[in-house]
Amino acid sequence: MITNTVQTTPPPVPARSAGTGVKITNQAGDAYSGASAVRRVVRGWMATGADADSIVRSDLNSLRDRSFDAVRNIPIATSIVKTPVTSVVGSGLVMQSRIAREVLGLSDTEAEAWQANTEHEFRIWSESVECDAARKLVFGEQQSLAFYSALLAGDSFALLPMIKRSNNPYCLAVKLIEAHQVSTPPAYMHDHNVVEGIRNNQHNEPTSYYFADRHPGSAWTGQRKWKAVPARGKRSGRINVIHLFTPERIGQSRGIPYLAPVLEQLKQLVRLTDAELMAAVITSMLTVFVKKNAGSDGLQDSFENDGQPEVAKAPTELKLGNGLVIDLEEGEDITTVDPTRPNSAFDPFFDAIVKQIGAAVEQPADIILKQFNKSYSASRAAFLQAWQFYKTRRVWLARHFCQPIYVEWLREAVIIGRIQAPGFLEDPAMRYAWAGAEWQGPAPGQLDPLKEVIAAVKRVDADFSTRSKETTELTGGDFDINVQQRTREEKKRRAGGLVPDETQGTTK
Repeated sequence: MITNTVQTTPPPVPARSAGTGVKITNQAGDAYSGASAVRRVVRGWMATGADADSIVRSDLNSLRDRSFDAVRNIPIATSIVKTPVTSVVGSGLVMQSRIAREVLGLSDTEAEAWQANTEHEFRIWSESVECDAARKLVFGEQQSLAFYSALLAGDSFALLPMIKRSNNPYCLAVKLIEAHQVSTPPAYMHDHNVVEGIRNNQHNEPTSYYFADRHPGSAWTGQRKWKAVPARGKRSGRINVIHLFTPERIGQSRGIPYLAPVLEQLKQLVRLTDAELMAAVITSMLTVFVKKNAGSDGLQDSFENDGQPEVAKAPTELKLGNGLVIDLEEGEDITTVDPTRPNSAFDPFFDAIVKQIGAAVEQPADIILKQFNKSYSASRAAFLQAWQFYKTRRVWLARHFCQPIYVEWLREAVIIGRIQAPGFLEDPAMRYAWAGAEWQGPAPGQLDPLKEVIAAVKRVDADFSTRSKETTELTGGDFDINVQQRTREEKKRRAGGLVPDETQGTTK
């Protein structure tokens, strides 16, 4: 009979042959030098094995505060955060309806007519401040603010209340809320199901959010109050809360600020910059020190720029004028300060640190510093690398912010009868078919427009791409709209006699 045996204890590792002076052991930590407890480089490396939410609880508030401060006061940090907002959102992602016409049984003509009408209706809502609960921003500006806040604080929130307004056919509104206002009420501080203001079920699915009535940094005093808002409607399944964040670990409930990995480097960099700037300013002022022998009374007068003497403001504070000759007292001498500035090593060191920061935030240093003084190939490579990050973030923003809001808007439009979409309210599959959409944002731009256009034409001619896709990527426009406009323009040119004469090659 054949039996299968499993050996649970590994065989002992034999010692190395005599004479080597080294014995191989099977001690834990020997396999990976990074796990060693005795190597000089890593033995002081204190790492935590806490789960994602435990780290969030301990560090999130400090990371948020420092991220906000960095963007306010550190130019490089401002560029790192605002550049993606401009490139990803711009003036706002534009909805283009793309319904599943085959599933819905519509002809091309019927589908195009439905899509054009839906896009028009959506613009009525999205291009008015009525879509904002605070009546301050249009939908594109809300996208920008929600994305910017999510980068700064790690996440941002939006409520979708229904507000009836006389001059708006739709009741849906978007209410943006900063991350700080979602927090755990004191009564639930020891409830393990509530993490930083979010209650999760056994599947780690958010079931409700606790919103404070005001920001914790508000100037208004008094005890804060919290309101629990269900994540979805119990009967309708309607989305009540949009939580915009990117989890970096499994089970993570709250987002981490975008600048978190580079905050220390940013702070050190600005300190270095300030020190170099101050040294350069001091150098430009020709600062001197007056050396005095014991018993000397020192200079009694100092001179302003106009050459007129004045009483010294303090015994240790003297001012020099332009082209002046000062008669020193007996026993006094002048020593100039030469800080050797500007420092020739500053720029290379500064660039090296920015490159490290750029690698961490997925934006090359050329993009962060807005410097394209390298070769075309190198600049284009940096540009394409950054654009991959921007495209990923755009898809994320469209998927988790724009599209859910569009679906809720379309639900209301169907309910009030402004848009006809049979089966939308009853069948989730039909709802998905009717709610299909693409979200177009600003085009990436071109370093060399002629080369980019030639490449686009070749891709289309070789069937590697489509005119619609190339139009969107090159200019952010819409091919169908362009064709319609070009048709109208050509009709006007013919009517005005501007069409070239095909026989003589001249203009009529």
